[in-house]
Amino acid sequence: MYPADALKNRYPLIAFAHGMGCATSGYSNMLKSVAAAGYIVIAPDADENNWCERQWKDQIHGIDLAYQRRAEFPFSAIDWSAGVGLLGHSMGAHATVQSAGWGLPSLKSPVKVKAAVAFAPQEFGTSYANDVKTPIFYVSGSSDHIVAPSKVSQQYDDTTNATSKVFAEVVGYNHMNLATSNTFSYFSVAFFNCHIHGKSTGGGSCDSIYNTSGNAWCPLCGNLTGCPHQWPMMECKHHIV
Repeated sequence: MYPADALKNRYPLIAFAHGMGCATSGYSNMLKSVAAAGYIVIAPDADENNWCERQWKDQIHGIDLAYQRRAEFPFSAIDWSAGVGLLGHSMGAHATVQSAGWGLPSLKSPVKVKAAVAFAPQEFGTSYANDVKTPIFYVSGSSDHIVAPSKVSQQYDDTTNATSKVFAEVVGYNHMNLATSNTFSYFSVAFFNCHIHGKSTGGGSCDSIYNTSGNAWCPLCGNLTGCPHQWPMMECKHHIV
C-alpha cells in the first residue's frame, strides 16, 4: 500500500506482520490509513493458521526484498534514507519485538530501523523485549482476553535497551478492534513521524505521544477534550531519551 502520489514523491517504508488466524486483508483499513499518512506499507501473508515463531524472518526479509527491488515501483518510491518502521499485531507484534532487537543483525540491506509499533504482542514464555534496541510503542486494549494488558505492560517494563518506549492500554478495546482501527492509527503514525521523520511538534508528532510541550493537541496520555476520536486510557506510560 502506498500514498496516492507515490509516483511523484518518496516515502519511508513500514513492514507489517499480521496475527495468527488473521489474514493481512483484515487490517486493510488500518494499513490504508498509515499509508495515506505518508508511508509505503508492505504486508505479506505468513502462515495465518498456525503459530510461527520465525515470522520475524519474513518481516526482515520483506525489507531486504523491497530494497533489492528498489528500481521497481512501488519500491522505487521508498525513501531509504529516512529509515524503516516495523508494525505488527499479536503473533506479528511478537515478530516485531524480535525484529526490533536481536533480528536487526539479520538485515542485509544498508537501512536503519528507527521505530516499531506492537499491538498486543503474544508470546509463550520468551518475549525478547529486553533485546529491543529501537524506539517501540506497545499497545493493548483493556478488554483483550487473548493477550492480557498486564502481559503487554510487562514487555514494556522488560524493554531496557530502547532509546524510547511507550505503553498504552486503551479502555474498551479487545484483541482485534484496536489493531484494525483506522482512527487509533493516528498515534501509530505520530510515533513513526516522531522517530522516523523527527517531527517534534504539531499534529501527529512526538508531542502527540510524549506531550513534551505540556500543551499538545490530543496527546496519547493527556486531555482528550476536543479530539475527533476518544481514546480513554486505563494506563499510559512512556520513557523518552
